[in-house]
Amino acid sequence: MIKTIKTYSYLAILSVIFVVYSCIDKSKQVERTPEMEAAELQDMLTKLIDQGKDIDTTANGVYYVVDNSGYGPTVKTGDTCSVEYVGYLPDGSLFATSGNDYPNTGGIMKFEYPTEGMIPGFNEGLTVMNKSAKIEMIIPSSLAFGELGSLTVPPYTTVILVTTLDDLKPVSSQ
Repeated sequence: MIKTIKTYSYLAILSVIFVVYSCIDKSKQVERTPEMEAAELQDMLTKLIDQGKDIDTTANGVYYVVDNSGYGPTVKTGDTCSVEYVGYLPDGSLFATSGNDYPNTGGIMKFEYPTEGMIPGFNEGLTVMNKSAKIEMIIPSSLAFGELGSLTVPPYTTVILVTTLDDLKPVSSQ
């Protein structure tokens, strides 16, 4: 009897999921391509240059604009970092913040570099930062969420992370 109830419950849940999914208007969903991303990225970089921004690039292709250069040594393997970030899509919509992701720490993400669970471009961008530095990382999808995207980031989408390195404790001083 209990097995039958469970079976009917699972079938009911699957039916609801199927109905909801089939009601989604797929005609409004745009299938993103690497070419679309490349055009958006080029447009974004051109606009920053037109605004007089100085754009630098890491070895693997993370673009960044320094808002505050900070002081002291840059981030190295084993260092303890305290970071705040806000993540945007190219259209300006918010997809992540350290305030939402780390509410119990006042929005400060504290970790030993490199951190696992973050996109590769974030770790790459941190290597150009020092204490009190604030940069805008422009991270192509190949170093972010790739061809699959995430729940909040579509496939083949460049992300922008405005990142502040609040504190840096070099491994040699710990």
